[in-house]
Amino acid sequence: MVLLTATVPASAQTAPTAATDTNERFFGAVQAIYNPDRAQQAGVQWERLIFPWSLIQKTGPNVWNDGYFSDQQVAQEIGRGIQVVGLATYTPQWATSTPQHPQPTNVPANLYLPFDDPKNYWGQFMYKLAARYAGQINTWVVWNEPDLYNNQILYTWDGTISDLYQLVKVAYQAIKKANPNAKVVLPGLTYWLDKDGGRPLYLARFMEAASHDPTAKANGDYFDIVDVHQYTNPLNIYNAIRLYQRAMDQYDVSKPIWVGESNVVPDDDPMNPLPPAFHATMDQQASYIIQAFALARAAGAERMSIYKFTDEAREGANELYGLVRNDGSVRPAFNAYQTAVKYMSKPTSAVYTWDGASEIPTDAQITALLQDDANRTQWIWPAAVNRVTLERGTERDMIVWNASPRQVTAKIPAAAKSAEVIDKFGKDTGEVVAQNGVYSLELYPSADNTDPRDPSEYLVGGEPRILVEKVAPIPTEVDAPIQLVWPRDASGVAANITGVLLAPNTTTPVPCRWEPTVRLFESIDGGPTQLVTTGVKRMLTDSGLTYPVWDFNLVDIGAALAGKSIDFWMDVNNVTTHASRYTYSLVPPTPVATPTPTADTNAPAAGATATPTPPPTPTPLPEWQQKPTASCA
Repeated sequence: MVLLTATVPASAQTAPTAATDTNERFFGAVQAIYNPDRAQQAGVQWERLIFPWSLIQKTGPNVWNDGYFSDQQVAQEIGRGIQVVGLATYTPQWATSTPQHPQPTNVPANLYLPFDDPKNYWGQFMYKLAARYAGQINTWVVWNEPDLYNNQILYTWDGTISDLYQLVKVAYQAIKKANPNAKVVLPGLTYWLDKDGGRPLYLARFMEAASHDPTAKANGDYFDIVDVHQYTNPLNIYNAIRLYQRAMDQYDVSKPIWVGESNVVPDDDPMNPLPPAFHATMDQQASYIIQAFALARAAGAERMSIYKFTDEAREGANELYGLVRNDGSVRPAFNAYQTAVKYMSKPTSAVYTWDGASEIPTDAQITALLQDDANRTQWIWPAAVNRVTLERGTERDMIVWNASPRQVTAKIPAAAKSAEVIDKFGKDTGEVVAQNGVYSLELYPSADNTDPRDPSEYLVGGEPRILVEKVAPIPTEVDAPIQLVWPRDASGVAANITGVLLAPNTTTPVPCRWEPTVRLFESIDGGPTQLVTTGVKRMLTDSGLTYPVWDFNLVDIGAALAGKSIDFWMDVNNVTTHASRYTYSLVPPTPVATPTPTADTNAPAAGATATPTPPPTPTPLPEWQQKPTASCA
């Protein structure tokens, strides 16, 4: 959403402080500038500010006015340590290609001229804007929500997909010329009108337009980041990100995805009561914050932002979105935001799963999840119990909630003997003790069935809980010796291979809970490296010790029958791997020369054969040269 803003007073009450981690820029809030003290208390790391072309160059290409914010305000905000991302939008009347019907949503005039042509007004504006703030604002979002249209109305952009592609292309070229270090973000995309209108995804149509431009590939398709906007249902965030990742995959493109806008509007604030449709209570809004940030992490979002930090003016049907009211007081969602910053910062991994799915859901399970809105008005939670697990060094945090209308007892796999249970406001509610490797936790139901089109659908899940375990950290470096290579049968064509992962220079196994991608590679007679297969984790118990091993079954070793040697080694994805190579070959023993017979009584009879050369024998199989000496933690 993009709307005009209003000035609001500073903080009116105190609130707990969450330290802002300036080394990470995941947690954002739109226009936090309107209450910078509260933004720092919340832990906001970045914000989006609008730079309206229609105001900055209102009367012509040679003027430059403040838009919504002055240069001084921008500099002050950056000085507070909050990174600013700019959004450029709105065509001024003098620059429209349709002067008979001038609107901020119009396609700019002369857009198809070279980006640096003086008559390409959009290109000239974007160059000046990026140059003016180079070093202060190094990321620019180009326009906003062009996929919001139907047969009756064009909400934010009245051009074609080809026009939008050209708009982004021109902006990209101008921005990069002004600031080569800058990043360009596609306009925020919303999904739902594409889905409801039976249209291909707007992102897919953009990629298709790029595929017909011979200059696109060399220029990264003229964008660096995809932006997703999702509201109301936390599951939408996970699914939309996954869907847009798959859309890029179709064009062999991989770019980061941001969630530029997200929230659910509260309907029970006494200062602004609203009807319930598509809204939630303030308490449910706080639950949304926890669930949405967790799912964004699990989906692989590079950043996520709440729309918006402060109420500002009412929007739409008199809606107020803010974590903070205009008088500086905070809604419960503000405190939930602080909790998310504390327990979801800087994870090394984040995985979403649900009852009935694998601990790491398979592609088929994710595909079924993405397709479950085919005949529905919302994406549907796949199960009652939903869980996001974040590995954070010596801390493992599991965010768990119930998406059904009935109270349930969650059964949660444990990696420790016990866990602290934290509520969405950061309060420690006690300890849960694992029984037989499982935590049992009562979860309250969801009461948010506010989509009037289908009240059987539940949107924000029930009260989330955060289970905090103290654990051995997931390694960033491992030794990876292959331990066993054994042919499956006498043919010598296929073998099973087993390897183990150890802490460097030790015989200590990696943590039991770790689920890395372990791949087997080979080289035949010193030739090129080839990927063989991906290993399957297996828990092995031997001599009273339990630890994980990785099996690679039915590996082709036929080259050894032709007298070749095969080097095998393992590699762990995204982890520094010290791999020990194992060479498999069938090496014949050195033949013993047959002596020349001499004329004596012991000489062999005529026609007798010389001593035959023995047949080849396989290389002796290895015997756990680095066998673990402890159980995994």
